[in-house]
Amino acid sequence: MTALLDLRGLPPPEPLVRTLEAVEALAEGEELVVLTERRPVHLLPLLVERGLDVKTRELPDAHEIRVRR
Repeated sequence: MTALLDLRGLPPPEPLVRTLEAVEALAEGEELVVLTERRPVHLLPLLVERGLDVKTRELPDAHEIRVRR
């Protein structure tokens, strides 16, 4: 299952906080797709520290972060 979390338009640190809350609910094999306005430089190391698989890419109107447990 893949869930989408569109966090564009939220001020810092809301995207970081909401993403960390959402990844805690991921079951093994599930994926979360997060959209933000900026590259989440502070968030990425926190996700990796939690042992999650993280991939990012820049879209025309957002940064996409794919997080898989």
